[in-house]
Amino acid sequence: LPKAVLNWQNVNNTKGILSAQLHVSGEGNSPSAKGELKLAIGYSYGATLRDVDAKVHAQLVNNNPFIQLTDIKGTVAQAPFTANLSMDGEKHSWTVSADAADLPAFQVLNISQNFSILPAADPESIPLSQLTLRGKLAAHFDAKGSVNFTDSAPSFRMTDGVLKVTSPQLSWHGENLGALQTDFKLTPRLLHIQQATLRTSKITNPRIIQVSGDMPWNVEDSSLNTAVDVQN
Repeated sequence: LPKAVLNWQNVNNTKGILSAQLHVSGEGNSPSAKGELKLAIGYSYGATLRDVDAKVHAQLVNNNPFIQLTDIKGTVAQAPFTANLSMDGEKHSWTVSADAADLPAFQVLNISQNFSILPAADPESIPLSQLTLRGKLAAHFDAKGSVNFTDSAPSFRMTDGVLKVTSPQLSWHGENLGALQTDFKLTPRLLHIQQATLRTSKITNPRIIQVSGDMPWNVEDSSLNTAVDVQN
């Protein structure tokens, strides 16, 4: 059981030192533990995690780990977040939900660049982390998927998810782009843009940019199908 819990530290691109206060009970091959986990500082996909606390319930069921992390609270990229996560080794499944506020846009671009599964970028292209997009973002994320275990770390695969991102104001090179409202559906192959709207704060004749359609995670995929509508 301790190995199953501590292997969370070995997830790809995630590093940190966990401390725990656990009450362990049970017998034989079905021990269980309840308590609290703390992460003073950690790093994941280029983002810094600080002062993360979570309630934990972990159990071995038929030699498969079952883990629930609830009331997760902390900061990521200096922005507060909350989350809940569960993993069922017997069913090979996981679920996660998370909310974050006041995320700096440039930090999100940096995380996205590190998280990307795209092949190596063209040397002449501009990395996401260097784009001069500024503003504060709020985000809500729900996802579920499958998980497989190895001797060193769990391996995760997302089957579907939802991501909603909003911002009261974004700017580009100092120019006001307007308020952002987005609603994405996530699949293993595609980012389905259900809504992506930028609206300037002008009372009369605001400029509105709307994007919809599908974007593949891999640039070599031919499933790109998006539409852009610009008003004013």
